[in-house]
Amino acid sequence: MNGIRIPPPTEDYPVSRDLLAYLADRFVPQRENLATEALLFILERSEVARDSVMRLLVSLGCQLPSPLTYRSQVVGSQGETPDLVGIDPTGRESVLVEAKFWAGLTDHQPVTYLARLETVGGSALVFLAPERRLELLWFELARRIHESGRDVGSRRSPLPGAVLAPVGEVHLAVISWGCLLGFISEALAGAGERELLESLGQLQALCHREDHLAFLPLEGHELTSSLPRRLLQFGELIDETVARLEGSGLASTKRLRAAAGNGWFGRYLLLSGAGCLLQVNAANWAGLEMTPIWLRVTDCNWQVSMGLRIAFVAAQAAGRLRFYDRGTGLEVPIRLQPGMDREAALASMLGQIRDIASILEAAELPPLITDAGPPGEEPQAGDQTPTSEG
Repeated sequence: MNGIRIPPPTEDYPVSRDLLAYLADRFVPQRENLATEALLFILERSEVARDSVMRLLVSLGCQLPSPLTYRSQVVGSQGETPDLVGIDPTGRESVLVEAKFWAGLTDHQPVTYLARLETVGGSALVFLAPERRLELLWFELARRIHESGRDVGSRRSPLPGAVLAPVGEVHLAVISWGCLLGFISEALAGAGERELLESLGQLQALCHREDHLAFLPLEGHELTSSLPRRLLQFGELIDETVARLEGSGLASTKRLRAAAGNGWFGRYLLLSGAGCLLQVNAANWAGLEMTPIWLRVTDCNWQVSMGLRIAFVAAQAAGRLRFYDRGTGLEVPIRLQPGMDREAALASMLGQIRDIASILEAAELPPLITDAGPPGEEPQAGDQTPTSEG
């Protein structure tokens, strides 16, 4: 099978549903086009499916005429080509849909698409994306809109897997494939449209694979970019930040080492007595927020105690920080802004970490009950270990 790994069958995705994903692995470099045509196939053949998409969009707050018919690859006046166009009974384009897995945005997305809808009085611009990409895609869309001189209204998430905000008179929505296809699946099952439900299952399996298992094809710019040098510089920022924190008395690295694993590298430290890891973390960068540097925070026993969690929940509610609980610690994004030089980046990192230190100092953390170092992340070779020295 040419080294292609087909995921084992599960209750949700039996092996009979893996055909489309298997063929995509072998023959289709542009998976988004395949998914778009599969979705259009179902929408063209089922009024129930079309109505379910309408109900989803209306439940998100979009005002849409009914019914809508769908066409693919309708080229606009500036060459922009949304994947799907929802057309109302008068022939007006009411909805533009762009199907994404991991491909980047084009120059037209989203600003030209918004202008196209506004010109004809359209209602909604929808981006479909894997669950893991929702936040990253939303931030990129909002950034491009702001850079065009426009404002994005208040963001809402009325349903799991969906984010929505007004941009002028148009609703901008980012919806996960799982959310959309789940709506359609429930509608088809309720209507007894079993054949189309099986076809939809093929698309669900493809989207599930793209969300969880896909190895993204290597691109030339990835191999020739400045990213390797930048990763080295991120490491230098971490070392310098820890050194300055230690010099000011806020942090200690006594008996702690630098550490690394698959997709992350950084430095363990005690910050205001709490166990932390200042790191570059690719998984967090790709899946949570658009920043490479993160501070993982635990208490002095390298655990997430109740006192620590209470302090961070209160700080987040007050707008002092943002954190994610990934099980091994509370992950705090250390944000860097475009245009920062080295000293500005260092100053920003130090300022953010000092704010976190003040939260830790005021928290009711447990006393030290173990002399062990931080828990191991992965089996390590040589002396690059995430444990304390003997």
